[in-house]
Amino acid sequence: MSIPKKPCGHAGCKRNIYPNNVSGYCQTHRDEIAHAARMAKAKFCDTCNIDLMPRVKGNRCGTCMSIIASKRRCTVCNTKLQTTNVTGMCRTHYLKSIAKVVPLPRPMPTFRLYELVHAAIDVTGIPREQLTGPNRFKPLVRVRTAIAHIGGLGGYSQSQIGVVINREHSSVCHLQGRARDMLKDWKFNLLIDRINAQLAHITTARKMERIAA
Repeated sequence: MSIPKKPCGHAGCKRNIYPNNVSGYCQTHRDEIAHAARMAKAKFCDTCNIDLMPRVKGNRCGTCMSIIASKRRCTVCNTKLQTTNVTGMCRTHYLKSIAKVVPLPRPMPTFRLYELVHAAIDVTGIPREQLTGPNRFKPLVRVRTAIAHIGGLGGYSQSQIGVVINREHSSVCHLQGRARDMLKDWKFNLLIDRINAQLAHITTARKMERIAA
């Protein structure tokens, strides 16, 4: 007994297919439809036009990317660059371009560092000997951090700030780095505001004495 067959669903095709064929097409037209679907989603290299894997980012294959990278030249002297170079310049001209960047000047200090220390002592009541001593008690470190932060914003260098609090340059750099994180604490912000207010009072008094003299 022969199994009844049904015609292929493609227009003009005279082939018959078995009833259990779920695609409704013969093998030839089924492959053509599948190929067309793949081609609709396919990616091709812009340079050599070969098929790209779906996971490939960009529009070029690895071979073409390597060739293009190997032809990259310095924009100044036309020297061949390494494939990993992202600056577009050779090392010599890149360093020269960085050297041309002029750093922003420090602001002119409007107060003196010893006045800043006196303001911190007046606000906190901590003796100068403890503030400049080796003790690392947390309240002392907090006040030193505030002094380093205010002094840095006032235009003084880390070395100059380190002289008044008896600390090295690296220690002041560390304190200023901690200050950026401690600015999220409202207690630290309140301490800075109180020191700044007392510092303004001391600075104004000094200026008034100079005018009176």
